[in-house]
Amino acid sequence: MMILIDAGNSRFKWARFTDQGPLQLGSRYYDGRDRAGHVVEVLTELNPSKVLVASVLGEDFELRLRAWARLNPSLEIEFIKTLSSVYGIQIAYAEPERLGVDRFVALVAANTQLKTASVIVDCGTAVTVDALASSGRHLGGLILPGLGMMRGALVSDTHRISLNEGSKEIALFACDTGDAVLSGTLRTLAAAIDRIGTDMEAQLKEPVTRIISGGDAERLMPLLRHDYLYDPLLILKGLTILAQTGF
Repeated sequence: MMILIDAGNSRFKWARFTDQGPLQLGSRYYDGRDRAGHVVEVLTELNPSKVLVASVLGEDFELRLRAWARLNPSLEIEFIKTLSSVYGIQIAYAEPERLGVDRFVALVAANTQLKTASVIVDCGTAVTVDALASSGRHLGGLILPGLGMMRGALVSDTHRISLNEGSKEIALFACDTGDAVLSGTLRTLAAAIDRIGTDMEAQLKEPVTRIISGGDAERLMPLLRHDYLYDPLLILKGLTILAQTGF
């Protein structure tokens, strides 16, 4: 059994590889700083023969997982690295390894599945927006603070603001300071995503498919003015494609 791991900054997702696409098995937020420990716990329970990882967590995380994998000689573990030109994509970065592997894997998924120009939005701890021409040429992208980062910055430097991030509708005309922060950050980010997507489409000079994923995507989508293809498994789908082709 091959397990696919999408290891982000705030949480990780895991899925079983199948030829039909990733079969998601779960997701978990990290509890504390031992992120590798959480992933090892899940993998120990699953007992896979192979693990394919897209991680933005740096060298220490990778070394921890490789050390664990060496305890089981029959287990193979691979970490995806960003490449400059592969699967029909030409990465815009002069130093491709500096492009986050999550963004690279999302580009692979978008280019393989859509065959159109695309604007790819990932709403995680940070929000990334990348532009991809129908030819596979990556134009580059932008990184913005995510909802949690925006709200944390406001609350940490402001006296007596309490945020109630429940499921209630967030009104445009907030009558409470905490609600005003929730509404302002949500609408700021939605407006930025819409504007960036519009500007990218103009630069691409061809119609685009807008794709959105990430933990905060569902909260932002009702406020977005354009149509977005919501794909919460985008990175896991990219990992599936890489696994199928031998990366």
